[in-house]
Amino acid sequence: AFTCDMASAASHFQAVTPTTAPNVVMTSVTSPPSQESFAGFRPLAVLSWVPEDNPLIEGHAVYLALRDLAAIRLLCWVPKGSGGHLEVPIARQKHTYSEDTLLLRDYWNKQQVHQEEELIVATRSAVIVGGVKQSYHIESPASSHRLGSWLVLTEAVKCLTSFEAKYPEYVTHPVVPAWTQEEALTMYD
Repeated sequence: AFTCDMASAASHFQAVTPTTAPNVVMTSVTSPPSQESFAGFRPLAVLSWVPEDNPLIEGHAVYLALRDLAAIRLLCWVPKGSGGHLEVPIARQKHTYSEDTLLLRDYWNKQQVHQEEELIVATRSAVIVGGVKQSYHIESPASSHRLGSWLVLTEAVKCLTSFEAKYPEYVTHPVVPAWTQEEALTMYD
């Protein structure tokens, strides 16, 4: 390329691309194995993938999203070395849709409706530019898995709930009312 004074000018761009997404398989376990009791059985969505041996991969982010809406949140963080397996408790709910017309139809018919959910898995990688590890991360293109008429029981999911978490905890906690400020503050000690 040349500038207006006919001197040449050069530009260099460096693009950092994410690692590839893992091949994730979701299996819905909605009934106990044959000849086993339904007592104590809890349906599961089982996510499985083969961990990749790439030094840049830091782990896998599993997101819970509302289908066809721009609503997504981190459900679980699976760091590298934790394997490629996650079991998520689910429950069947009637009147669960991703289409607006079906949601509105059942809502107008005085039914309790639910937006369809999906589980999304992405590989989170470190970025190295010029031999220096950067303070930001990139994620691979995600794989999406629809749950249909099943919803995730977030109160029963126990895993790492943030990228910085060291210990597993429940994704949602029951709200415990505190009668005084002192009681409320003791819950965080």
